Amino acid sequence: MAPCFDGKELEFRISDFWQVSIPSEITEGPFLRVFVDYPKLLDAALSKRCVTPVLPDSLPKHIRRIQLDSVHIACMTDFFRLRVNDSIIVQPGWMFQEHPVVGSPGVVAYLPAANFKMGKNVLMMPRS
Repeated sequence: MAPCFDGKELEFRISDFWQVSIPSEITEGPFLRVFVDYPKLLDAALSKRCVTPVLPDSLPKHIRRIQLDSVHIACMTDFFRLRVNDSIIVQPGWMFQEHPVVGSPGVVAYLPAANFKMGKNVLMMPRS
């Protein structure tokens, strides 16, 4: 039996959990792709929680965005507490990406499937 994930734990949105999606309930490869929606409002929450550098207005907007994005990615490891079963994934390696189906902005991590138990696994990401 391959590692699998309970779809009921993944396809819901309540105020205590982030919107998380995976391509399938059954892991069919060396990695599980985990996508988390990244609404623009999340920038403010990350800026409150993490030290955000003061960037001069003289910098072009796209350069300021790149620098803020790097600060936010570094902060996400603590902000997004990704859990599989009873374990916290300490360094998921978040990367910005658009959702491949709906095109919404988000972050993605690729988790090694070898770390999952055979049978049912539960993936959760409670709001911190």
